[in-house]
Amino acid sequence: MADVALIAQAVTTTPEGYTVPGSQEIILKSVTASYDGTGAGGSFIPTLQIIAPNGSVVASCPVSTTLAAGALADVSWFPRVGGASSGGGGSSTRDLYFRFANGGFQLPTGIAGEFSLDYAATISQWTLLADQTGSAVVDIWKTAFGSYPPTVANTITGSALPTLTSALAAKSSTLTGWTTSISAGDTFRVNLNSVASLTRLTLMLEITG
Repeated sequence: MADVALIAQAVTTTPEGYTVPGSQEIILKSVTASYDGTGAGGSFIPTLQIIAPNGSVVASCPVSTTLAAGALADVSWFPRVGGASSGGGGSSTRDLYFRFANGGFQLPTGIAGEFSLDYAATISQWTLLADQTGSAVVDIWKTAFGSYPPTVANTITGSALPTLTSALAAKSSTLTGWTTSISAGDTFRVNLNSVASLTRLTLMLEITG
């Protein structure tokens, strides 16, 4: 079945939700909520929540900073990438997450997934967090939306790829050779160049924008 977009057709007060009819089933690929804070009585933190049928919160994606009354924000969620926001109260620093998982088995090498950002930003640091001591090398490819999909020829990491070497965690803000700038609409692919002894891995990019 082709993808279907479910779009609220009018401005509503928070909280706003969509209830899946009992005869239907959906697989979420992305969710975006646009917040208009012009009527806010004070500062606020826009948060997108995904709630299961039993009422439990299965995902909560807040903006990483408090916004002033009157600010606008878009908060997005899509699989394996942490929530982020755009617009509103000026530049802010936030963390963008990409999670590698393989059902408890060793991670395979190769393309692990794609995502896109709808706002401009600058990458300032990378972090790798593993489920156990192991090694991995991650590459990140980026291209404009109209040139999707990116390939290894579009790597942004130069010769300084995020690397974990017989460790649980690694990070670096020395981004020698990186293309750190992100334009609104850029698309990304994350590739696991090599991996050893890991069943889960999280790549975190610190971005400002």
